[in-house]
Amino acid sequence: MSGIVEKISRWDKAVSRRLYLRPSSPYYDGAHLVMLWLEYSGHGVPWFIAVLILFLLGDSSGFSPSVTLNLLTLLVVDLLLAALIKAIVQRPRPGYNNKGDMFATVSVDKYSFPSGHTTRVVTIAALAQALTMRSSTAAAIAVWAAFVSTSRIVLGRHHVLDVVAGAIIGLSTAYGLLAYVWIDDITATAVLKVVYASIPRWQV
Repeated sequence: MSGIVEKISRWDKAVSRRLYLRPSSPYYDGAHLVMLWLEYSGHGVPWFIAVLILFLLGDSSGFSPSVTLNLLTLLVVDLLLAALIKAIVQRPRPGYNNKGDMFATVSVDKYSFPSGHTTRVVTIAALAQALTMRSSTAAAIAVWAAFVSTSRIVLGRHHVLDVVAGAIIGLSTAYGLLAYVWIDDITATAVLKVVYASIPRWQV
């Protein structure tokens, strides 16, 4: 069994290394910048800021209370689950990863399995699909999620199987929560009223 695992690990590392964007590549500067922006777009910080903004805007955000609260729930569960698995597995990141241009990392981020960006963006894409948005919107979000996931390998942040596992975990988390823990508008409105009542009024 250990022999099979070792073969899979060697294959994973070899393929990941081939897909890595090397600094010696003639396309490095432009491609690296695009990959970094994709990385930033899938980072947890801007998404939690976005949810905070939705909370502050309330009804004027254009999103129903259930969307805001369910998005927050998915983001929190995704973050905790990915961090827990990383802490348990403790697979090192690829040795060629440039730690110097990684944005807002914490101690558990030194581990590679699974890709937290991938779990997050796949979770978000699954939520968009579940909300039965216009097919073009849901498709655009799915394409964005695919590009962000690919950027993890191209930037050398993760191995291929880290990203594959992240996608599986993200889908499982999203559909599991959507199936069993979905918060409807009535419940979400009640929860948000309690939250708003505990915060000093920001309306002018």
